[in-house]
Amino acid sequence: MDPQKQPQIAYKHAVSNEDFELAKRLFIEYSQSLGFDLSFQDFSDELNDLSNRYSQPGGDLILAYVDHQLAGAVAVHPFEPGIAEMKRLYVRDAFRQLGIGQELVARILVSAKSLG
Repeated sequence: MDPQKQPQIAYKHAVSNEDFELAKRLFIEYSQSLGFDLSFQDFSDELNDLSNRYSQPGGDLILAYVDHQLAGAVAVHPFEPGIAEMKRLYVRDAFRQLGIGQELVARILVSAKSLG
């Protein structure tokens, strides 16, 4: 990123197979950054079923881009009636301090409310 240039930040709801594949790669990167195993959360099953778990209208996955580069993501799914669970909020190191995480949370909360 050029420090002199204002970055172009865009957000996209995942809808295509390509979107979910990009999210899968990002979530693998996220899991590796944690330094502990996520198998207790059935992480591999989740990765193999992203489009079913996080497709609208039953869930949502939002991707963030900075200058057309994938920068971060967050997901939500229904947990029980009236309750949704936000999952996998992650912003790559190179794109932190741009407000992306905060904006992803704000956007996914709107999606969570629409889940009922």
